Amino acid sequence: MLAALLLLSARPLLAVISSPTPPKPLSRPAVAVVSVLSDLRWTYTCLVNGWRPLVLGRDVAVRSTGDARGDGLFALRDLEAGQLVERYTGVCMTDEEYESCDSLGNYAFELGNGVTMDGEDPRKSSFVRYINHSVRRANCEAFQAWDENDVTAAVYIETKRPIRAGEELLFDYGSGYWDSRAPRFSPSRIMIDYF
Repeated sequence: MLAALLLLSARPLLAVISSPTPPKPLSRPAVAVVSVLSDLRWTYTCLVNGWRPLVLGRDVAVRSTGDARGDGLFALRDLEAGQLVERYTGVCMTDEEYESCDSLGNYAFELGNGVTMDGEDPRKSSFVRYINHSVRRANCEAFQAWDENDVTAAVYIETKRPIRAGEELLFDYGSGYWDSRAPRFSPSRIMIDYF
């Protein structure tokens, strides 16, 4: 009886295996594979270039900004210009998957290769997610780690000027982030961008 049941349950599998038309190959690697490849490539890039990202708790700390922005990332020691802060990480998904998920979009970073990195979940993202926005006071900048058309594209944050201990790390999120949240030239947008 058990042997007959196993044989019956194996038949559909055998039919799939012996199907005359093979499944179509994927046009690009699965997002999970891309995420692992990106991690490996990032580690290699840091080693080759001698880059040392900042360490949470030693170099920077997450703490309250004391205003409506909530938490922010603050320097615990003086940082020089050109210092690698860290790579932006989170849940890696295709742009289509991101559009259909229930993320608020507050921590999403489009990588430019059809992939979005969503740092909404602090357990799955780096401390870079706590860097707040400012146009006027931006002291950090986002960079593509390598060609954005590469499937393993990554974004990292670097200081663009010296930062003193106790100073908040800030970078310009870009108008694309804010246009759907606050109209350009509105009082709230001017406050967000310049104060």
